[in-house]
Amino acid sequence: MLRTATRPTQPRDTDRPSATQQQTHHHHHVLPPHIQRQLEVLTRSELALQDAVRELSEYSGPQAQVMLRNDQIRGDMRALARGIEDLRFAAEEEDRPSDTEVVLEKVAQHEELQR
Repeated sequence: MLRTATRPTQPRDTDRPSATQQQTHHHHHVLPPHIQRQLEVLTRSELALQDAVRELSEYSGPQAQVMLRNDQIRGDMRALARGIEDLRFAAEEEDRPSDTEVVLEKVAQHEELQR
């Protein structure tokens, strides 16, 4: 009787770590929960902002609407910059120098995306 080899199963999305978990795992360093939450909020805000900019570039409606959407995006960008600054402050308040270093690395990554 022939036996066939079992095929490896494909990982499900639920088996994969989130982006924050992957980043944290990459450094083998678990950040405090409040810092992880701030990073997740920043990441979601950046993604939403990218979508808004893309939508605006594809928008062909009235100029008044373009200007309104542009103002909203600018406000979102200012809020994102404040979030990055808050995260920098939180990093400097951490007790463990390793936490500060990891968070400041992530702040630099988010600042780079702002450019």
